[in-house]
Order: sequence, then C-alpha cells, then structure tokens
Amino acid sequence: MCYTLSMNKERHIWQSWSNILHHWGIQDLAASLLEAGGGFNVLAVQMLYLTQPLLAGLLPDDHWRALTALLENKDQRQNFIVILRDEVSI
Repeated sequence: MCYTLSMNKERHIWQSWSNILHHWGIQDLAASLLEAGGGFNVLAVQMLYLTQPLLAGLLPDDHWRALTALLENKDQRQNFIVILRDEVSI
C-alpha cells in the first residue's frame, strides 16, 4: 500500500512536470534526453545527490526524490516519456 501511495504521488509530480514542459514546448527535447541519457542519467543522479543540499530551496523534497527515482529507474523513465510524448493524463 505504501508503494502504491508513493507511485501515485510520483505520477502526480510527473504530470505537473509534463504540464510545465508542454507549456514551454520542450516536452520532446526532455523526452529525447531521457531516452538517450544512458550513462548520463547515472551521472545526473549522482550530481543531484551532491548538489541537493545547495539547491534544496528550488524544489520540494518529494520532487527531488521523484526526479532521482525517475533517472535511476528505466521503467519510470519510460512511463514519464510516454506521458511527455502522448500528453497522457494520469
């Protein structure tokens, strides 16, 4: 049950990110970067972990966790890419 609640919250966060990326017209760029990321995703996650204390005020903690989980988990990345490409409402 806790996992389900966590996933629902992450999906809600993803939807808000998707809305922002669509608003700025950069959803395809973001999706392409996530698709092509490969080793970059691992490096990006490590950089996020290192800089999170310095950048803590920019995003709420749950958004930081959702972002690192998204970059670390291939299935989550693919699900978010689908949301970005298809404008799926969740």
